[in-house]
Amino acid sequence: MKRYLEKNKTTLFLLLCYMAIVFVITQYQPGMVYQPDYSGSRIRTNFVPFYQFNEALVKVKSVSAGILGGANASRRDIIKYVVTSAYGFFANIIMFMPLGILLPMLSKKFDGLIRIGFAGFFGSLLIELGQIGVMMLFIVNKRVFDVDDLIANTIGALLGYIIYAIVRTLRRPYNPVLKSSPGRVL
Repeated sequence: MKRYLEKNKTTLFLLLCYMAIVFVITQYQPGMVYQPDYSGSRIRTNFVPFYQFNEALVKVKSVSAGILGGANASRRDIIKYVVTSAYGFFANIIMFMPLGILLPMLSKKFDGLIRIGFAGFFGSLLIELGQIGVMMLFIVNKRVFDVDDLIANTIGALLGYIIYAIVRTLRRPYNPVLKSSPGRVL
């Protein structure tokens, strides 16, 4: 029992450290000074799933068709935009993978793909709502409420849980069940 409590203390400590790091990453960018921005709307949102990817695809098609070019948009700018969009999406996936690993380690209540999916979604929703609060409180225009972040973070939590479940299964001791007829010795 004592070993179980020590393991839970360690897992709880790791979860709290993880949450603090995610808070800093999502609510405050190092080196960013909160300066008021009174130009236009302070709250920026994106409720269209995969909007940036679609926009990047449209730009790539237009450059390859010769519609855009020269001073308007170079291939390098388009590639940079596509890579930046993909990087942000995959960074959000990776950022939430520890949640899918640590929560089921801490409590059996979170041992399940659906429960981790809900935890990832609602955790991400709290972050996105917090970003709106930061925008309103500090009158900054540096953050965006983005549905893609909700999707990526939920996927990350689910992938983390899948990794946890695989490792847990591999660490279980092997117990072969021998099916034999009565009286037969193997």
